[in-house]
Amino acid sequence: MESCVQYRLAGNPTTNFCKHEDQELHDESCTKTVVLAITKANVETLPTLFKTYDDSTTFSESKIWEVARATSAATTFFKSIKVGRDEVEFIDAGFGHNNPCEALIEETKKVYPGREMTILSIGTGLGDVIEIKDKRISIIKALASMATTSKAAALRLQNKYSGIGGYYRFNVENGLKDITLSDWKQSSKISSHTGNYLAEKREDVEKFIKVMANANASNQLSRREELAGNGTVQELSQGYALELPARTNYVVHSKD
Repeated sequence: MESCVQYRLAGNPTTNFCKHEDQELHDESCTKTVVLAITKANVETLPTLFKTYDDSTTFSESKIWEVARATSAATTFFKSIKVGRDEVEFIDAGFGHNNPCEALIEETKKVYPGREMTILSIGTGLGDVIEIKDKRISIIKALASMATTSKAAALRLQNKYSGIGGYYRFNVENGLKDITLSDWKQSSKISSHTGNYLAEKREDVEKFIKVMANANASNQLSRREELAGNGTVQELSQGYALELPARTNYVVHSKD
């Protein structure tokens, strides 16, 4: 798929070229992946979770590009899209779920009940609302509410995990608040402030890396012992087959 993206970025049409054009999101063999969107008919309800491991018939045949369009359909930039068997119309989950951590943590508990989690939440540094110069006051109010909800979710999780650990949040704190969603030409500025932020948070980043490394080592050891007990150890070039990790490492990318 990367080759298709590079081909398109070079200015070439991908019609009848990209072999992934009709590839479905559902794929039990890949890493479990979830993205969020909300129905246009009711933005106040819980978000819909599009999953690579979903067995339901409603969205089982949805294409990757369709789901990507749904989860990125910010109302001021892109049109909504109808997805699935029932052609449900979706927009992005920014209205109330710009920080998807809470929804994804609950989903993880369902998939891996009783497992210990290590959560990485990555923000975009866009914490403040930039006024949209438009007469559609309802959209402006909705965007303001969206930003408030994003911060509230981050604070709730920080308070929840402050005493027990397992939650790591990295979000550029300065320099990006005046960049709007449409400022795609500001990539150098974003890169600069991100580099400065990571330098300032070096110890925290290294701490997280060590936690993840230890968790992965624990996963491999636990799975190796389990398979050895069953007499079915399968050695691979990079360790051992890990189907049911003893610890769940969950990475969350948020838009706030």
